[in-house]
Amino acid sequence: MERNKVMFITPPISCSINSKFSNLKFPLGFMYMAGVLEKNSFIVRILDCPLYYKKRKIIDNKTVRIGSYDKDIINEIIKFKPDIIGVQCAYSAYESDSFHVINLIREIPKEIFKQPLIVVGGAHTSANPEYVLRNKDIDLAVIGEGEETILEIATKFKENKKLNNLKGTALVINDKIRVNPKREFIKNIDSLFPAYHLIDINLYFKHPDNSKATMRERAVDIITSRGCPANCVFCSINTVWGRKWRGRSVESIIKEVELLTKKYGVRQLRIQDDNLTLDKKRIIKLCNSIIKRKINIKWDTPNGIAIWALDKEVISKMKKAGCYRITFGIESGCPKSQAYIRKILDH
Repeated sequence: MERNKVMFITPPISCSINSKFSNLKFPLGFMYMAGVLEKNSFIVRILDCPLYYKKRKIIDNKTVRIGSYDKDIINEIIKFKPDIIGVQCAYSAYESDSFHVINLIREIPKEIFKQPLIVVGGAHTSANPEYVLRNKDIDLAVIGEGEETILEIATKFKENKKLNNLKGTALVINDKIRVNPKREFIKNIDSLFPAYHLIDINLYFKHPDNSKATMRERAVDIITSRGCPANCVFCSINTVWGRKWRGRSVESIIKEVELLTKKYGVRQLRIQDDNLTLDKKRIIKLCNSIIKRKINIKWDTPNGIAIWALDKEVISKMKKAGCYRITFGIESGCPKSQAYIRKILDH
């Protein structure tokens, strides 16, 4: 029997009992990995539990878990019968939620279906895989970018080959944690494309936070580049994407934007890059393409943008292309604090 089914799960979120939960994000990481797997004949499902925000389970007098109920998660797993389950463990604050889902998986009786390979990943996992692997139910931790690593894991698992020495992974062998060498960063990120067809995009649009703090409804998160050369001490993104900046081509970005606007009726983009404007020629070319094609889109940069990568020409072009708001990551106005956190605000 082929072992070619992969399920990705974003766990429900535990938070304050009075929280309305306003942090729903598109599962872009899973969508990119799913795109790579599907290209290689794997069958993929994405279960984004926080999407079902109306489901709330009270844990104690201070805490509520928001998202799919335990029975929903178990039912989806049993229905799909995945060979591999990738569980998001991206944030330190939500590690216990990831562990809760992993425990649910392991509690499913083996008579119902054979236990899957459990893989975790994300910034928290990449930063401290040894700590995450104290959960003995985890088979593999992915360190850094996930696309090529999950493909190699899935391929070798399907072929019944050993998974002990894969680059970009960590695992427990004979009660000892082995952290394998890092995997090289993907040079051609144009080879990647998110699998939008695997999510019900209209459910995201219906979420009350989709239009919150945006100019238009039907807003989507996208990423046009990876990495940032800055060395801010507080930023964890280098654990996943490194400090070398890699930008998608304008052609690749436009392909995604036109898919979103024409097929899904998207009217606003939240560009979540860590350094959108680092390559001046690229951002100007992108803006010119949007203007030339008369793409009716508004966009902003909620993840912040480097002040030192902006000038009047770039800002003017961005405005003409639909950008209406830029967010600056300043952190502190104190030169001493800026030096301490290695924050560069000019070049």
